[in-house]
Amino acid sequence: GGMGEVYEAVDAEGRPAAVKVLTREASHQPDVLARFFREAEIVGRLRSPHVVRVLRTGGPPDEVPFIAMERLRGVDLFAYARQHGLVPGTEVVRMVREVGRGLEAAAAAGVVHRDVKPNNIFRLDEEHAGVRFKVLDFGVSKLRGSTGTLTEGQVVGTPSYMAPEQALGEAVDHRSDIYGLA
Repeated sequence: GGMGEVYEAVDAEGRPAAVKVLTREASHQPDVLARFFREAEIVGRLRSPHVVRVLRTGGPPDEVPFIAMERLRGVDLFAYARQHGLVPGTEVVRMVREVGRGLEAAAAAGVVHRDVKPNNIFRLDEEHAGVRFKVLDFGVSKLRGSTGTLTEGQVVGTPSYMAPEQALGEAVDHRSDIYGLA
């Protein structure tokens, strides 16, 4: 993205990880830095096999701002559909079920994703048994009852996937995420 890069890494125990690092310019913008660590905090609260897992974070004053997450093998749904064309119906049913469970875990934790779209749904490689889809990128998410101002007064999300109330800048809840998934 425009604010950071993601690198493949290995943690101290030899486990694979994906490390999201802010660009130098972005790391000097207090609002961007706050949103970056808020994303890590929010994802860290979620316990679901259908949401990418945060392993560790770091940042100022001694380190470059980063979020270490589980390393996933596969592609986002947008790239998969672009490469393979239409997604088979059985795969769509499984994706809706698994992403729905991830969004359900977010809703239970008081989190509204606000940007559910194919780029933020990850399809794991076939070799991974069990979970095949995960929700990514909670960078513009909203916490229920929060009074934060990181995106207040702004319409956030991707217009093609926004629920009408979100596009109008009105209050959103978990139903807005379901709209994006649909």
